[in-house]
Amino acid sequence: MAGTRFVRVQPSMAPLRTMDPTRMFDTRCAGPAEAARAFDALQRVMRSVVNEEPRPGLWVFAHHADFGLVARLWLEAGSEPRGGTLGRHDFVDLPLPLDEGLSLRHVLFVVRRAAGVVQLTAVDLATCAGLQLLPGHAVQRVDVEGVCCLKSGAFTLFCVPSGEPVPWSSAAPSAWATLKPGRVRRHFRRDDLAPPQRPFARLTVSRAGEERHQTVSLESLRRGLLVGRDLRCGVRIAGPEVSRVHLALLEVDDEVLAVDTGSTNGLFSAGRRVRCEPLRSGQALMLGRSAATLVWELLD
Repeated sequence: MAGTRFVRVQPSMAPLRTMDPTRMFDTRCAGPAEAARAFDALQRVMRSVVNEEPRPGLWVFAHHADFGLVARLWLEAGSEPRGGTLGRHDFVDLPLPLDEGLSLRHVLFVVRRAAGVVQLTAVDLATCAGLQLLPGHAVQRVDVEGVCCLKSGAFTLFCVPSGEPVPWSSAAPSAWATLKPGRVRRHFRRDDLAPPQRPFARLTVSRAGEERHQTVSLESLRRGLLVGRDLRCGVRIAGPEVSRVHLALLEVDDEVLAVDTGSTNGLFSAGRRVRCEPLRSGQALMLGRSAATLVWELLD
């Protein structure tokens, strides 16, 4: 996809895929001290990579507790939001098959550029391992400007904007100590109690000649409403062409987005395949070429 670039740092992940799946990886890289050591070890590589990309965007560097830096992903940031997904599945934008604790589709990233600044929204896709914002807060969603350090399973994720000056010093004994932290614009903790929910929109799901309606709240859209055939989805749709987690409906800056989370058969709008689509009332989305149709309607 234009504006998205995945780079595998390891020459091949095939040997790592064949490792004993029952092996318990060291997941101690969870606190600030461990993250600082990993950051200091990687900062020169990250600086070089970031400086080579002049366009505004976001780099996600995936550091494994055992294997070090294994992969990185770049998402271009423009006025229109762009989405990307991390997980164990081959169809996601940042595939990380090294940790059985990760879900097939684990974290959704949405990036955009507003007021000259790269903005990141990271959403946990209702996973068991969850997502942490260091120094250790379990989050369902976090919106950040600037550098962000996330943790899930055996991976620490260093999220660094491109097209902006690198906000740390390589000359200092510890680059981490000089790092200018990103600004958290908004976050939802994983264990927060949901506030009272008022119907905001209606979804009409059509599949195999059957139709049903489901109302959704603005609160659920802010936390990320998943659509697919898995039990963790708030909107469940059966069918072999529908992925376990096919897409997410997400409110970002007063706009509701439909974001393909790395589905096998794709997400389509007006006959074209889309990855991150702002929704308008009455718009129809198709999951796969013929699996199911989802119609979005705002309520008065």
